[in-house]
Amino acid sequence: MPDQTRSALLSQLGENSIPYRDPVALVDWPKLDRDAFWLPETAISLFGLPDYDALSQEQRIRLSQLEFLHLCEIGLWLENLFIYRISRAGLANTHSPTQSLYHLHHIREEAGHSLMFRQLQQHSGYPSICMSMKRPRLLSLLGRHVSTNSLAYQVAHYLGEALPDRINRKILHLDGISCPVIRQVIQLHMRDEARHIASILNQLTASLATKPITLLRLGSPALGVFTRQFLQRLFYPDASRYECAGLENGGLWRRRALSNPVRHEFMLQCVSSVFQGLSEQGLSLNWRTRRL
Repeated sequence: MPDQTRSALLSQLGENSIPYRDPVALVDWPKLDRDAFWLPETAISLFGLPDYDALSQEQRIRLSQLEFLHLCEIGLWLENLFIYRISRAGLANTHSPTQSLYHLHHIREEAGHSLMFRQLQQHSGYPSICMSMKRPRLLSLLGRHVSTNSLAYQVAHYLGEALPDRINRKILHLDGISCPVIRQVIQLHMRDEARHIASILNQLTASLATKPITLLRLGSPALGVFTRQFLQRLFYPDASRYECAGLENGGLWRRRALSNPVRHEFMLQCVSSVFQGLSEQGLSLNWRTRRL
């Protein structure tokens, strides 16, 4: 049984989820502008490089669209993992109706996000090869098989919810999105994610409070490795995305993105507060010990 504080939180989050609105039905899909930037230029992985300045306007627009679709594909991968774990572990807990009820709301909301992302992919006009993403095997294994009660899973779940949300907030703050549909997609995604983050952060905070500092220090290096792998996957698209944007030798362009100091600074601005918050609770992940 969850403690009274957690039960009260889940009850409140569940009540806030009751007026459910299907995000797919709320998006004004006919207004999707295929000739507009879907990301502000400063949020594109190559921005700041001399090579980016040499790209045509069409290539920049296509790259912004494909990099936003990359973020959607990351979302689909994560939400698939969350739905799988919640349905296996959370719904089996018949001793806590409040928790099971909230988990059902969580599954419905994650499924709605995934449907919204799939709809965007279909409306984008890009071939399926441009949508594909090689899903990281080790991170997928961690997400699927580590106990949901373990600190490793709770950290991974929190980062999987919080870091994409920080990117969304940063993108909206930059205010360079000229396509209203993309703005709708981001805002609808953020609306539900606020509840998901509140739930897993509450659980993680409670777990961290019970762990001795020595144990946290011992586990930090391994968690830091997985965190760096996730950040690299999140902020740096596959080589195929660059090629679909009309850039030859996608591997070369991806390496340029990986060494782009402007992109690295963008990443720091998006995620530093998340890791600072964990560090203040005793968990330092050493996520910046190596340059990505």
